[in-house]
Amino acid sequence: MGATTRAVAPRRILRRREFIGALIGVPCATSFTTSARGEMIARNLAQEFVAELGGKAFSALRNTMLSKRALEGEFRSIYRDYFDVEAITRWVAGKSWRAALSEGRDGRLRELIGEYVTKKLVVGLYDYRFATFSVRYSARYGSVEEVISEVKDEPRGRYLSLTWLLAVKGPSTFRVGDVKIGAFSFLINERGHLDRLFSSAGNTVEGLLHALGRLITELDTMKLGG
Repeated sequence: MGATTRAVAPRRILRRREFIGALIGVPCATSFTTSARGEMIARNLAQEFVAELGGKAFSALRNTMLSKRALEGEFRSIYRDYFDVEAITRWVAGKSWRAALSEGRDGRLRELIGEYVTKKLVVGLYDYRFATFSVRYSARYGSVEEVISEVKDEPRGRYLSLTWLLAVKGPSTFRVGDVKIGAFSFLINERGHLDRLFSSAGNTVEGLLHALGRLITELDTMKLGG
């Protein structure tokens, strides 16, 4: 048991460091955080950013007038406006990204990853649609702001922790690079999934695109709340 822990833990730490490093590698303004007051202002702005994002997401989830397609449209807009689409695409695509670039298929891969991520978030959060969303606190790690929020479904006695990793793009500009649901990184998990799909498809971009298309179709046929 002890040997297994030593073998697995370093890999998990490395993947998380790689992801944070990818976010920090994106050019961004950090000079405004040199003072304690500047850091406090940045933390408040980051928390407001996540509160606004969460408010829009859970408002859409609670809107019983929205069809599944319309709800996914709302989440698609949230993904486009609040998430670091380019960094997420490159990270989730993993080892298939360079191949997609060389074949000129990066645009299609970006589109399918966006659809996949959007639909997975809708399916994953829908069961908490009547819960309350609140931001708890945040902390700065270099050019990454980590904001911790919680989802409480008190009538059903359920609790969900959401941790948002924000790439700091400027004094008041942020984009979501990842979200941890409980203890698990959503995007690190999906990167592993796509790497396996790419390998199963013979390391071909065409095979990966077909596999992603099938996954999206499966999510389309999945009944919300079912």
